[in-house]
Amino acid sequence: MKNPASIAIVVVLLIVNGVFAAFNLGASSTINSAQAKISDLTSANTTIQTDLAALQTSNIQTQTALAAVQAQVDKLTSQTSSAASKYGAVMNSINPVVVRINATGTGLRGFASGVIVSSNGYVLTVLHNVDGARSINVTVSTGDTFTGTISATDTVNNLALIKLTSTRTDFPAAARGSISTLQDGQIVISVSYPLSDELHGPATFDVGIVSSLRMDIPTNYFIQSDADIAQGSGGGGLFTLDGKLVGIASLGIADGIYEYIPIDAAATLLKGASIT
Repeated sequence: MKNPASIAIVVVLLIVNGVFAAFNLGASSTINSAQAKISDLTSANTTIQTDLAALQTSNIQTQTALAAVQAQVDKLTSQTSSAASKYGAVMNSINPVVVRINATGTGLRGFASGVIVSSNGYVLTVLHNVDGARSINVTVSTGDTFTGTISATDTVNNLALIKLTSTRTDFPAAARGSISTLQDGQIVISVSYPLSDELHGPATFDVGIVSSLRMDIPTNYFIQSDADIAQGSGGGGLFTLDGKLVGIASLGIADGIYEYIPIDAAATLLKGASIT
Protein backbone atom coordinates (compact mmCIF):
# COMPACT_ATOMS: atom_id res chain seq x y z
CA MET A 1 0.00 0.00 0.00
CA LYS A 2 1.24 3.32 -1.04
CA ASN A 3 2.19 5.88 1.50
CA PRO A 4 -0.82 8.11 2.25
CA ALA A 5 1.46 11.09 2.71
CA SER A 6 2.92 10.74 -0.74
CA ILE A 7 -0.52 10.47 -2.20
CA ALA A 8 -1.57 13.65 -0.43
CA ILE A 9 1.48 15.53 -1.71
CA VAL A 10 0.77 14.41 -5.24
CA VAL A 11 -2.83 15.51 -4.92
CA VAL A 12 -1.78 18.91 -3.58
CA LEU A 13 0.73 19.34 -6.39
CA LEU A 14 -1.92 18.51 -8.97
CA ILE A 15 -4.29 21.04 -7.46
CA VAL A 16 -1.60 23.73 -7.35
CA ASN A 17 -0.61 23.06 -10.97
CA GLY A 18 -4.24 23.32 -11.97
CA VAL A 19 -4.60 26.62 -10.17
CA PHE A 20 -1.45 28.00 -11.84
CA ALA A 21 -2.62 26.76 -15.22
CA ALA A 22 -5.99 28.46 -14.74
CA PHE A 23 -4.23 31.63 -13.55
CA ASN A 24 -1.89 31.63 -16.54
CA LEU A 25 -4.82 31.13 -18.89
CA GLY A 26 -6.69 34.10 -17.37
CA ALA A 27 -3.58 36.27 -17.38
CA SER A 28 -2.91 35.45 -21.02
CA SER A 29 -6.47 36.41 -21.92
CA THR A 30 -6.15 39.67 -20.02
CA ILE A 31 -2.82 40.46 -21.68
CA ASN A 32 -4.26 39.73 -25.13
CA SER A 33 -7.22 42.00 -24.40
CA ALA A 34 -4.91 44.76 -23.17
CA GLN A 35 -2.70 44.39 -26.21
CA ALA A 36 -5.78 44.63 -28.45
CA LYS A 37 -6.83 47.85 -26.64
CA ILE A 38 -3.30 49.23 -26.98
CA SER A 39 -3.39 48.47 -30.71
CA ASP A 40 -6.76 50.23 -31.02
CA LEU A 41 -5.46 53.24 -29.11
CA THR A 42 -2.33 53.36 -31.25
CA SER A 43 -4.48 53.30 -34.39
CA ALA A 44 -6.75 56.02 -33.01
CA ASN A 45 -3.71 58.12 -32.08
CA THR A 46 -2.34 57.74 -35.60
CA THR A 47 -5.68 58.90 -37.01
CA ILE A 48 -5.72 61.89 -34.64
CA GLN A 49 -2.16 62.84 -35.62
CA THR A 50 -3.11 62.63 -39.30
CA ASP A 51 -6.16 64.81 -38.70
CA LEU A 52 -4.07 67.35 -36.74
CA ALA A 53 -1.55 67.50 -39.57
CA ALA A 54 -4.38 68.12 -42.05
CA LEU A 55 -5.81 70.84 -39.81
CA GLN A 56 -2.40 72.49 -39.53
CA THR A 57 -2.02 72.44 -43.32
CA SER A 58 -5.50 73.91 -43.71
CA ASN A 59 -4.70 76.58 -41.12
CA ILE A 60 -1.53 77.55 -42.99
CA GLN A 61 -3.51 77.82 -46.23
CA THR A 62 -6.18 79.91 -44.49
CA GLN A 63 -3.56 82.25 -43.01
CA THR A 64 -1.96 82.64 -46.42
CA ALA A 65 -5.33 83.44 -48.01
CA LEU A 66 -6.14 85.96 -45.24
CA ALA A 67 -2.76 87.61 -45.72
CA ALA A 68 -3.46 87.96 -49.45
CA VAL A 69 -6.90 89.48 -48.76
CA GLN A 70 -5.42 91.89 -46.20
CA ALA A 71 -2.79 92.95 -48.74
CA GLN A 72 -5.53 93.74 -51.25
CA VAL A 73 -7.49 95.67 -48.62
CA ASP A 74 -4.37 97.65 -47.70
CA LYS A 75 -3.72 98.39 -51.36
CA LEU A 76 -7.29 99.56 -51.99
CA THR A 77 -7.25 101.65 -48.81
CA SER A 78 -4.00 103.25 -49.89
CA GLN A 79 -5.41 103.97 -53.35
CA THR A 80 -8.61 105.40 -51.85
CA SER A 81 -6.64 107.64 -49.49
CA SER A 82 -4.42 108.75 -52.35
CA ALA A 83 -7.45 109.49 -54.55
CA ALA A 84 -9.17 111.38 -51.74
CA SER A 85 -6.04 113.42 -51.17
CA LYS A 86 -5.66 114.16 -54.89
CA TYR A 87 -9.30 115.05 -55.53
CA GLY A 88 -9.68 116.84 -52.21
CA ALA A 89 -6.81 119.19 -52.96
CA VAL A 90 -8.12 120.24 -56.37
CA MET A 91 -11.69 120.50 -55.06
CA ASN A 92 -10.54 122.88 -52.33
CA SER A 93 -8.64 124.97 -54.86
CA ILE A 94 -11.50 125.37 -57.34
CA ASN A 95 -14.39 125.69 -54.90
CA PRO A 96 -13.93 129.47 -54.34
CA VAL A 97 -14.18 130.34 -58.06
CA VAL A 98 -17.61 128.74 -58.64
CA VAL A 99 -20.73 130.76 -57.79
CA ARG A 100 -24.47 130.36 -57.38
CA ILE A 101 -26.62 132.54 -59.66
CA ASN A 102 -30.19 133.57 -59.01
CA ALA A 103 -31.66 135.17 -62.14
CA THR A 104 -35.33 136.12 -62.27
CA GLY A 105 -37.22 136.78 -65.46
CA THR A 106 -39.69 135.27 -67.92
CA GLY A 107 -38.81 131.70 -68.79
CA LEU A 108 -35.87 131.47 -66.37
CA ARG A 109 -35.57 128.71 -63.78
CA GLY A 110 -34.23 131.18 -61.23
CA PHE A 111 -31.10 129.32 -60.21
CA ALA A 112 -27.92 128.49 -62.05
CA SER A 113 -24.14 128.42 -61.70
CA GLY A 114 -21.17 130.41 -62.93
CA VAL A 115 -17.38 130.70 -62.69
CA ILE A 116 -15.40 133.78 -61.64
CA VAL A 117 -12.89 134.53 -64.39
CA SER A 118 -11.30 137.76 -63.15
CA SER A 119 -10.24 139.23 -59.83
CA ASN A 120 -12.42 142.31 -60.39
CA GLY A 121 -15.60 140.26 -60.44
CA TYR A 122 -16.50 138.99 -63.91
CA VAL A 123 -18.48 135.74 -63.95
CA LEU A 124 -18.83 133.44 -66.96
CA THR A 125 -22.01 131.41 -67.37
CA VAL A 126 -24.27 130.00 -70.08
CA LEU A 127 -26.52 132.53 -71.81
CA HIS A 128 -29.74 130.61 -71.37
CA ASN A 129 -29.33 130.98 -67.57
CA VAL A 130 -29.65 134.75 -67.62
CA ASP A 131 -31.04 135.80 -71.01
CA GLY A 132 -33.83 138.33 -70.41
CA ALA A 133 -33.26 138.43 -66.64
CA ARG A 134 -34.85 141.31 -64.74
CA SER A 135 -32.47 140.86 -61.82
CA ILE A 136 -29.34 138.82 -61.15
CA ASN A 137 -27.89 137.96 -57.76
CA VAL A 138 -24.63 136.06 -57.43
CA THR A 139 -23.57 134.26 -54.24
CA VAL A 140 -19.89 133.37 -53.85
CA SER A 141 -18.48 130.47 -51.82
CA THR A 142 -18.10 132.61 -48.69
CA GLY A 143 -21.86 133.25 -48.67
CA ASP A 144 -21.57 136.89 -49.74
CA THR A 145 -24.13 137.94 -52.35
CA PHE A 146 -23.68 140.58 -55.04
CA THR A 147 -26.00 141.97 -57.68
CA GLY A 148 -24.83 141.45 -61.24
CA THR A 149 -25.43 142.84 -64.69
CA ILE A 150 -24.89 141.23 -68.08
CA SER A 151 -21.72 142.71 -69.54
CA ALA A 152 -21.57 140.78 -72.83
CA THR A 153 -23.14 137.79 -74.56
CA ASP A 154 -22.22 135.29 -77.24
CA THR A 155 -25.33 133.76 -78.80
CA VAL A 156 -23.33 131.43 -81.07
CA ASN A 157 -21.52 129.75 -78.16
CA ASN A 158 -24.36 130.25 -75.63
CA LEU A 159 -22.19 132.24 -73.21
CA ALA A 160 -22.73 135.31 -71.07
CA LEU A 161 -20.37 137.46 -69.03
CA ILE A 162 -21.75 138.98 -65.82
CA LYS A 163 -20.11 141.83 -63.91
CA LEU A 164 -20.58 141.82 -60.15
CA THR A 165 -21.53 145.16 -58.65
CA SER A 166 -18.45 145.59 -56.47
CA THR A 167 -15.23 147.56 -56.34
CA ARG A 168 -13.33 144.56 -55.06
CA THR A 169 -10.28 143.44 -56.99
CA ASP A 170 -9.46 140.39 -54.91
CA PHE A 171 -12.05 137.88 -56.11
CA PRO A 172 -10.57 134.40 -56.60
CA ALA A 173 -10.43 133.74 -60.34
CA ALA A 174 -10.19 130.46 -62.20
CA ALA A 175 -6.95 129.52 -63.88
CA ARG A 176 -7.80 128.72 -67.49
CA GLY A 177 -6.74 125.73 -69.55
CA SER A 178 -7.62 124.77 -73.12
CA ILE A 179 -9.45 122.05 -75.02
CA SER A 180 -6.18 121.50 -76.87
CA THR A 181 -4.66 120.02 -73.70
CA LEU A 182 -7.42 117.45 -73.20
CA GLN A 183 -7.43 113.81 -74.22
CA ASP A 184 -10.20 111.22 -74.41
CA GLY A 185 -10.43 109.36 -71.12
CA GLN A 186 -8.79 112.14 -69.12
CA ILE A 187 -10.18 112.57 -65.60
CA VAL A 188 -12.00 115.86 -65.01
CA ILE A 189 -13.96 117.42 -62.14
CA SER A 190 -17.17 119.37 -62.49
CA VAL A 191 -18.44 121.79 -59.85
CA SER A 192 -21.73 123.67 -59.73
CA TYR A 193 -24.81 124.54 -57.67
CA PRO A 194 -27.58 122.22 -58.92
CA LEU A 195 -31.11 122.14 -57.54
CA SER A 196 -30.57 125.22 -55.42
CA ASP A 197 -34.02 125.02 -53.84
CA GLU A 198 -33.24 121.56 -52.46
CA LEU A 199 -29.45 121.60 -52.10
CA HIS A 200 -28.59 124.50 -49.87
CA GLY A 201 -25.03 125.21 -48.82
CA PRO A 202 -21.81 124.17 -50.55
CA ALA A 203 -21.22 123.40 -54.20
CA THR A 204 -21.61 119.93 -55.69
CA PHE A 205 -18.60 118.14 -57.17
CA ASP A 206 -18.54 115.26 -59.63
CA VAL A 207 -15.61 113.29 -61.04
CA GLY A 208 -15.82 112.02 -64.61
CA ILE A 209 -13.82 111.60 -67.77
CA VAL A 210 -13.55 113.32 -71.11
CA SER A 211 -15.81 111.00 -73.09
CA SER A 212 -15.10 112.68 -76.42
CA LEU A 213 -13.84 115.94 -77.91
CA ARG A 214 -16.58 116.94 -80.38
CA MET A 215 -14.70 119.26 -82.72
CA ASP A 216 -16.10 118.25 -86.12
CA ILE A 217 -18.44 121.27 -86.26
CA PRO A 218 -16.36 124.47 -85.86
CA THR A 219 -19.33 126.59 -84.82
CA ASN A 220 -20.62 124.08 -82.27
CA TYR A 221 -17.69 122.19 -80.81
CA PHE A 222 -17.87 120.93 -77.25
CA ILE A 223 -16.38 118.65 -74.62
CA GLN A 224 -18.45 115.54 -73.99
CA SER A 225 -18.15 114.15 -70.47
CA ASP A 226 -20.02 111.82 -68.15
CA ALA A 227 -19.61 114.34 -65.30
CA ASP A 228 -23.23 115.12 -64.49
CA ILE A 229 -25.03 118.35 -65.39
CA ALA A 230 -28.22 118.60 -63.33
CA GLN A 231 -30.79 121.40 -63.22
CA GLY A 232 -28.96 124.49 -62.01
CA SER A 233 -25.54 123.07 -62.92
CA GLY A 234 -25.50 125.01 -66.19
CA GLY A 235 -22.71 127.58 -66.09
CA GLY A 236 -20.66 125.55 -63.64
CA GLY A 237 -17.06 124.67 -64.40
CA LEU A 238 -15.24 121.64 -65.75
CA PHE A 239 -11.70 121.44 -64.39
CA THR A 240 -8.59 119.36 -64.92
CA LEU A 241 -6.87 117.71 -61.95
CA ASP A 242 -4.38 120.57 -61.82
CA GLY A 243 -7.26 123.00 -61.24
CA LYS A 244 -7.56 124.61 -64.67
CA LEU A 245 -10.94 125.62 -66.09
CA VAL A 246 -11.46 123.91 -69.45
CA GLY A 247 -15.23 124.00 -69.90
CA ILE A 248 -18.54 125.58 -68.92
CA ALA A 249 -21.47 123.25 -68.23
CA SER A 250 -24.10 123.70 -70.93
CA LEU A 251 -26.68 120.91 -71.09
CA GLY A 252 -27.41 117.21 -70.81
CA ILE A 253 -27.92 115.48 -74.13
CA ALA A 254 -28.86 112.14 -72.57
CA ASP A 255 -28.17 110.25 -69.37
CA GLY A 256 -24.38 110.06 -69.06
CA ILE A 257 -23.80 112.34 -72.06
CA TYR A 258 -23.20 115.96 -71.04
CA GLU A 259 -22.01 118.93 -73.06
CA TYR A 260 -19.43 121.42 -71.81
CA ILE A 261 -18.55 124.55 -73.79
CA PRO A 262 -14.74 124.80 -74.14
CA ILE A 263 -13.26 127.77 -72.32
CA ASP A 264 -11.55 128.56 -75.64
CA ALA A 265 -14.97 129.58 -77.02
CA ALA A 266 -15.13 132.41 -74.46
CA ALA A 267 -11.98 134.10 -75.82
CA THR A 268 -13.89 136.92 -77.54
CA LEU A 269 -15.99 137.72 -74.46
CA LEU A 270 -12.97 137.71 -72.17
CA LYS A 271 -10.90 139.85 -74.52
CA GLY A 272 -13.73 142.38 -74.77
CA ALA A 273 -13.69 142.76 -70.98
CA SER A 274 -9.87 143.04 -70.97
CA ILE A 275 -9.61 139.72 -69.14
CA THR A 276 -6.31 138.06 -69.93
